[in-house]
Amino acid sequence: MTYLYAVLGIAMLTGIMAMFEMGLSLTSQQSLLSPPNDAYTGGRPEQRDDQRWMELLSDSDALDVIGRNLSSQSLCDQLLCRVSEAQEKRCTGENAYEAGYDTLGEFSASSITDSGHPFPRACVFSKGAHRVLIVPEEKEPGAPYGLYSCLTNSLNSAGLCSFEG
Repeated sequence: MTYLYAVLGIAMLTGIMAMFEMGLSLTSQQSLLSPPNDAYTGGRPEQRDDQRWMELLSDSDALDVIGRNLSSQSLCDQLLCRVSEAQEKRCTGENAYEAGYDTLGEFSASSITDSGHPFPRACVFSKGAHRVLIVPEEKEPGAPYGLYSCLTNSLNSAGLCSFEG
């Protein structure tokens, strides 16, 4: 009977030690479970610019003045007018330059004319490798424009975002 209790005791200790070791190995592998470093995260200027675009596109008063049903080049013109004092000649109606969005005025604007593009009526802003697409969202009257952004890489000669392909 003594041998039985001794064997059970050793088995219990072995089980406890195995669970302890497994727990330690899992906690040491947590660094392997974290996502890979991304050039877009970490408070970069591109991230701050995206936040400024989102602030502008979520400002209900500004959207009323800019217009809630614009697309392509007319959308680009009204947004550029709003963020750049030098582009104020593009303004229509009551839309005018608004201070505070000056870093967004450094973007160059174009519109997508390819009907086969995933966002055929989008306005595209580019600054270096940073590409921002502002897309009309007709089904969302409260938020009439969506924002898609990426950092293009040198492998993509067209300078498109991966989700545009």
